[in-house]
Amino acid sequence: MKTSAIIVSCVTAVFVVATLYFDRKSDILKKTLAKSMASACFVISGVLAYLLNPTSTSALILSALVAGLVGDVLLSVRSANEKIQMALDAGGMLAFIAGHVLFIVAFILRASGFRYALLSIVGGLIILVLVLFKAKLLSADKPIMAVGAVLYSVVAGTFLASACNLYISVQTTATKMILAGTVLFATSDLILAFLNYNKTVNRVVVFPFVLLFYYVGQNLIALSMML
Repeated sequence: MKTSAIIVSCVTAVFVVATLYFDRKSDILKKTLAKSMASACFVISGVLAYLLNPTSTSALILSALVAGLVGDVLLSVRSANEKIQMALDAGGMLAFIAGHVLFIVAFILRASGFRYALLSIVGGLIILVLVLFKAKLLSADKPIMAVGAVLYSVVAGTFLASACNLYISVQTTATKMILAGTVLFATSDLILAFLNYNKTVNRVVVFPFVLLFYYVGQNLIALSMML
């Protein structure tokens, strides 16, 4: 089953390439389907890994991966109706926040205590976001997305802090994978947010890194459950 989980994770690359291809072609439907399949791969890998090591914290991680899949689907779907689109975007963001919270709880439960000094990472991430975006979040066209982005940076910072705390507490191959996956995931989030709020950035060059970091990160966290 370990081999199957690794193979499924590798298959993710096929759908990521397809996502990039249809993104360049501006084929929203096929891009959405390809990205959804890529996300389904890390969920399937997570299920296989969980079956090898079914623990309460692994169940939380698997639930977080499912939330990621839901978020990916909602954020990929496009609608001509502005209210529906805002609902989809808000729903996708909430799904990702829920996934991050589940990851955070799982990481804290697996660690021996929490080192509160690591929460400085949260403050650092907020400052970094404000500096990079030059406060554009506060003047965004969609207020709900601006508020969500600020909230998301707080959750992402806590996500990073909890992964660092876990690695400091328990230094194993699994926690190394979790830390690496979390860093890649958070980096993908930061690049994507910067891309969305800074229209001068070359999307063709940057977007592939968003997908690469995100899917490698999610798959590392998923596969860590089997160790």
